[in-house]
Amino acid sequence: MTNKELPRREWESFFDALSKAAAGQNVEVEVIGLNLGDQTEQDWLRLKGLTYGPKDDIFYVYTEALDHMIRSPQQIFTDWSGADLRVIEVYDKDNRSHIIKLKDRLLLGPRRGRESQAAATSSEQAAPV
Repeated sequence: MTNKELPRREWESFFDALSKAAAGQNVEVEVIGLNLGDQTEQDWLRLKGLTYGPKDDIFYVYTEALDHMIRSPQQIFTDWSGADLRVIEVYDKDNRSHIIKLKDRLLLGPRRGRESQAAATSSEQAAPV
C-alpha cells in the first residue's frame, strides 16, 4: 500500500468528487489518541459522503446512521493499493488520528498530485477524481 499526504488546497475538491464515487460504500471510523486509546466510533456503516468545509475548517464523514465531525484537521493521508483507495487518515489539532476504512474496493484511477502530474506529462492518464 502507498500512503500519500493530500495537500490542503485539494481537500475540498478531492472529497467532493470522492463522495460521488463512494456513496453507498461501507466504512468504519476509528479514532486513536493518547487520551482515548483506540476506539471504533462507526462500525461498517453505509457512507453518504465525505466533505471538507474550509470556511469552518471541519472535515465531515456522513453515514446512514451517524455523522463524524473532525474540527481543525491538520493533515490528511490517503492509503492506496494501486488505484484502489483503502483508507483515509485525518489528524486533528489534538494529534488524534481519525481512520476511515473503506470495506469495499473503490477504484478511482490514477491520483492527482505532484507525482501524478509529472506522470501525466509523459504518459496517458485516466481522468482524475
